[in-house]
Amino acid sequence: WTMVLLLCSISIVRELHAGQPAVVVSATPTVEGSSTFALGTDGRLYGWGADTYGQLGVGRLVSSPTFLLTGSGYKSVSVGESYVAAIKTDNSLWTWGQNSYGQLGDGSRSGRSMPVKIGVDYSSVVAGYPFTLGLKTDGTLWIWGQGVYGDGSSIGTSDRPQLIGSGYSAVATGGWHVLALKADGTL
Repeated sequence: WTMVLLLCSISIVRELHAGQPAVVVSATPTVEGSSTFALGTDGRLYGWGADTYGQLGVGRLVSSPTFLLTGSGYKSVSVGESYVAAIKTDNSLWTWGQNSYGQLGDGSRSGRSMPVKIGVDYSSVVAGYPFTLGLKTDGTLWIWGQGVYGDGSSIGTSDRPQLIGSGYSAVATGGWHVLALKADGTL
C-alpha cells in the first residue's frame, strides 16, 4: 500500500513539476489519511494528502503537489505518523505536525503547523511512528518521542533529544523499529 502510494506520488511530482524534479519522496499512511512529501532540487518542500495534524501546514486536504510554506533550503525530509522532520542545507533540524509523544523534540507535547528548529549539526533524520532519531555530524545518535532500545530498556517518552551513543554513520527506521550502522561497520 505504501509502495503504491510512493509510486503514484513520484508520477504526480514528475507530471506536475517537470521543471523541478523531486530528489526525495517520503510518505506515510495514517488512520486519518496519508501525507506525501517531495523535496525539489531547489530545496523547497512540496506536499499533498491529509493535513489532520498540521503536517502540511495548510489546514486542509491537498489533492496535488503544493509548495509548502515551510521555507526553503531543505536537503532531506522524513515523514512519521502525521509529522515531519527535515534538515536544511546548514544542517539545522526542523520538525512539525503531531506531537502527542514529544516526537517533534521541541520540549512540548503541542502539535505544530509550522516548522520548529530543534537543533544544529544534524547529518540525517528518520521519523518513526511515535519517535524520531537524529544523527549528528559528529557521529552521535539522538532519539526523542516514545522509544524502547533493542535490549528491552526504555527511554520512556521524551520531548527533547536524548543521546543514544557515538560512533554512528547511518540510521534508518521501518516505523516501529530502527537500524543504526556504526562507523566500524557493525549494525
